[in-house]
Amino acid sequence: MYWGRKEEFTTYENVISIVYNGAIAAGKVYAQKEQTGILAESYFVKLKDFNSTHNINLFLSIILENVLYYKYSRDYLATWNGKVENEIIQLPTKNDKIDFDFMERFIGEIENERIKKLEKHLYENGLNNYNLSEREQKVLNEYKNLEWKEFKLEVLFERIVGFPFLGHFKVRQIIII
Repeated sequence: MYWGRKEEFTTYENVISIVYNGAIAAGKVYAQKEQTGILAESYFVKLKDFNSTHNINLFLSIILENVLYYKYSRDYLATWNGKVENEIIQLPTKNDKIDFDFMERFIGEIENERIKKLEKHLYENGLNNYNLSEREQKVLNEYKNLEWKEFKLEVLFERIVGFPFLGHFKVRQIIII
């Protein structure tokens, strides 16, 4: 789970990183919007047949982590080959195809409603309950009525970077005086 910047590593943008090793991090999943490289302990995946957006990767990261995080550990690594690639996830579908439009809209709605601002306001004012707007209720109802279908990870994703990572990073010169 060691990531680096563009000038330090071979980088990829708008991908998903999966942590395969770590006492408390194995199975954690992150959507990487900016150009990011990997030194060790994780790998990138991207959708095979779809040019994903960051919002879709955020949605997928949550789905992936819910499957991977509780199954894998330092003793049972979340490596791609033979393990993670064979996991099954459920994704929303429409007309028997993955509903990427829903994923985009779902995450977009959350962002548009400024969840962070709302949480801060509720916390600062000691409020633990509030009424949803019609728009918020509509989004929740749409989510409840989705159809879901199972997909094997190796069918959806391809691994971009994997162990060993030596040679994937650029060494900076260090001058010691």
